[in-house]
Amino acid sequence: MSTTFFDEIQYAQDWDKWLKTIYDMQLDTKMVATGSASPVLIKGSQESGAGHWSAIQVPTLSFYKYCELLNVDRPDLPDDLKITQLIYRPQQERTQIMLQLSKVQNYFNRYLQVGGFPELALADNDILAQQVMREDVVDKVLKRDLPSLYKIRNATELERIFLYLCNVSSEIVSIEAIAKELNGVSRPTVENYIEYLESANLIYQSWPINMAGKKF
Repeated sequence: MSTTFFDEIQYAQDWDKWLKTIYDMQLDTKMVATGSASPVLIKGSQESGAGHWSAIQVPTLSFYKYCELLNVDRPDLPDDLKITQLIYRPQQERTQIMLQLSKVQNYFNRYLQVGGFPELALADNDILAQQVMREDVVDKVLKRDLPSLYKIRNATELERIFLYLCNVSSEIVSIEAIAKELNGVSRPTVENYIEYLESANLIYQSWPINMAGKKF
């Protein structure tokens, strides 16, 4: 049995139909297809690939995995620790927890700056790593992948919404507030574009709430 690999397959026209053809006609062939545009791959797997192959999303490194990759000792924290319950713990215990976390504060700051990609985490030049993150990841998704997938004619509006959400990260924002702040962008457009950004893993909601207010 042979194995065939396809990289960045979303750039090939009708890639999902070709994969299905190979799957149906060459039963002794295993296929692995990768791509950076996860919404495109998921859509193809749901249409042509239903019942034929599975789409596996590979997330970026968590902070713990980041520390493990860099051989950084993890903080010695209680196994049952939850951030929402921290305030209810005794003062002495909270102090010990904060002292443990302070040991990795600088690493966490860098993790936020360069992201969770292994190559960037291991980079010696943080400025170059940030540039790669912007140009090879964010810009490609905003200016190429999402506009192509969702037939977006004005990618500038998509980028404006993304940058706005970056600036208000961790705050609760409303669709109306974004539309008002970004003059000329309608509420339905804001709502749709937020869904597109979520599908591409460029933004995440911290908890599910109604569309009147979202926290990112």
